[in-house]
Amino acid sequence: MAWNSRKWQGRWIGPAELVHNENEAPAPLLRRDFTLDSVSDNAVIYLASGGYHELYVNGIRPDDRVLAPTPSQFDKHVFYVAYKVADLLKKGQNYIEIILGNGWYDCGTATVWRTEHSPWRDTVKLCCDLEIDGKVVMHSDKLWQWRKTPIVFNELRNGETYDARLENNPPVWQNVNIVPSPGGLVVEQIAPPCRITRWVEAFSCHKIASYARVYDFNINLSGVCSISVSGPAGAEVWIDYADVLRDNGDIDIYDFGRFVKTGNFQRDRFILKGEGVETFQARFTYHGFRYAKVQTLSPEVKFHQVRAAFIHSDFEQRGNWSCSNQTLNKLQQMTLQSYKCNFVGIPTDCPHREKNGWTGDALLAMECGLWNFDCADGCREFLQTVLDTQRPSGQLPAIAPTGIFGYNYWSGPGWDSVIFEYVYRIWQYEGDTGIIEQHYEGLKRYMDYCRSMEDSDNLIDFGLGDWCHFELFKIAPVRFTSSAYYFYDLTLLAEFAELLGKQEDAAEFKARAEVLRCAINKAFPARDFNDETELTMRAAMLYFRIADADDRQRQASELVAAVRKLQHRAQFGIFGAKWVPRALAEYGYIDDVIKLFTQEEIPGWGYWVKKGESTLCECWNTTNSHNHIMFGDISAWAYEFLGGVKPLTAGGGFRKFAYAPQIPADMDSFEMSCKTPAGTIRSSWQRCGETVELTLEIPENATAEVKLPDFAGEYTGGVYKFTLPVSQK
Repeated sequence: MAWNSRKWQGRWIGPAELVHNENEAPAPLLRRDFTLDSVSDNAVIYLASGGYHELYVNGIRPDDRVLAPTPSQFDKHVFYVAYKVADLLKKGQNYIEIILGNGWYDCGTATVWRTEHSPWRDTVKLCCDLEIDGKVVMHSDKLWQWRKTPIVFNELRNGETYDARLENNPPVWQNVNIVPSPGGLVVEQIAPPCRITRWVEAFSCHKIASYARVYDFNINLSGVCSISVSGPAGAEVWIDYADVLRDNGDIDIYDFGRFVKTGNFQRDRFILKGEGVETFQARFTYHGFRYAKVQTLSPEVKFHQVRAAFIHSDFEQRGNWSCSNQTLNKLQQMTLQSYKCNFVGIPTDCPHREKNGWTGDALLAMECGLWNFDCADGCREFLQTVLDTQRPSGQLPAIAPTGIFGYNYWSGPGWDSVIFEYVYRIWQYEGDTGIIEQHYEGLKRYMDYCRSMEDSDNLIDFGLGDWCHFELFKIAPVRFTSSAYYFYDLTLLAEFAELLGKQEDAAEFKARAEVLRCAINKAFPARDFNDETELTMRAAMLYFRIADADDRQRQASELVAAVRKLQHRAQFGIFGAKWVPRALAEYGYIDDVIKLFTQEEIPGWGYWVKKGESTLCECWNTTNSHNHIMFGDISAWAYEFLGGVKPLTAGGGFRKFAYAPQIPADMDSFEMSCKTPAGTIRSSWQRCGETVELTLEIPENATAEVKLPDFAGEYTGGVYKFTLPVSQK
């Protein structure tokens, strides 16, 4: 995919002498008045910014996007947005106003991730062109002016402060400066914008002090609260956000706030001007929460309304599934909610504590995202951002964007493999072969880096491993999991090289992969695996096809025996959460996977359902975050094994897919649909006495490789029904 860039007439401009410290981080407004001799139906404002922006044309916003543009590695790429504004312009006098928020660009909050030391960090700025009928008629230059706004503080992880008293002050306009750009190539944002997609009313409210209330929205969200209050001028209202309560009913932010070293954590502040009912909603931050604590020190303040705005990247939902098992249905709902909460411009680990683009979380959620949402463009952007962080040696950090954090410990192949997984899945699910050529050299450079990290046995032992295992002392060795992902990446790169006609490269990567496969088998013989501690290792041998081909069925039988011995408890971390269910189902143990997903004891997904969670948790015992996506592959698993639909790379974009649904003994029905580039695919089945009735709808331009007893073969577009005896399911 080629990135759309343009030649700008506008200059980068910004406010002069804008103070930014722990107590003051204002959002300036930049303005330009101009005259038009005529108007046209073809008028576009191209707007790039360091930091978030909010655009007004003659006092009206051209669309409803928020937190624009999406974050990037600003010294490599900066995104611009094209706004259609013909309906907002008029003949004669016009004006444009743009409010700038710090966002990811000017993060001043001290955190453990050291975002305050990002090399691009500077005062917020913008570059703008107004183009009418293909001609630039106004652009950003020194004729613009700026002033302060009532937004006196805005920080991504702290929150926002709005002093409504300043609305009544006469504006003090100052000249802007021509300033350096953020440094990166300016390209058009292709990802869908962030929007408020839903308003959520409070489910309940309780007092915890005379002037403090805690609102429960009954679902974990990413977003902010909107409040309507009245009271005297100067009275303050604080909104603090959390996803868990203390025993006394107050919110609990200890597990999150300790990572933020300056300022308050997730606190929005509103200072009233004292004129009737006033409304406030933060503009340039978002929070992760189920609960909002709204408090004031003034007994005269009255609360009229408190509701939550759910904010995330506004992807179209293109797939869904449901079945006769209500625990699985609830897990699907929790996964969808977790995915949306953790894609606010970029895929994140959590929407509250960090908001970081952890690459391991993005990797594990990739297939889940592509099955359920039209998120490919958002993933393409994030892939570019990850590769923008790559050092000349090929090394990658664990988060993107990043300034200096994550390179020398918090990464490794289990996280870094996101670049291979994103390329592969976008090719497979979307039919986009161009993405392989676009990023091939970056992928190859990373393989060179891994080779430089090999030990004398050709294995690698660096980075993070099977994160968030229930019992840390039973976690699989990093030397194993990192080497397994290294093998996976080599096999994918060999496939990419063949597609690009680079046969010498393909031969090299295949040879390296085979050497590594043999080295893993030698260093970690399956006969030495411990049933109670190494489910992840057993599954990886099958999932990545590291085990010898003639030994895989035996190893699968040992894996299921170990799972049963553990009474279907999830004795693994985030890697095992993907590999174990897939390996079991691939070798015919579908009933054991259902028991694994639905058993209600710790550790396990069913425990979260029993506890009443609305999103997936970070830890099996529900400590720390209650809104992570890294255990969410269960959703993609259901499409592929219960629905039986798997995309094949031949043709790409589901133009060819396999169909082989599995019917668990304790389930009566399943149905799924997914809008793919080839068209909508639907698969369903239900028990009818001693038979199972299956229905498959194939798009007109697609072919399904059906793998059912008595019905095997290739089927083209149409609706097909199959009847199988229960014994043949």
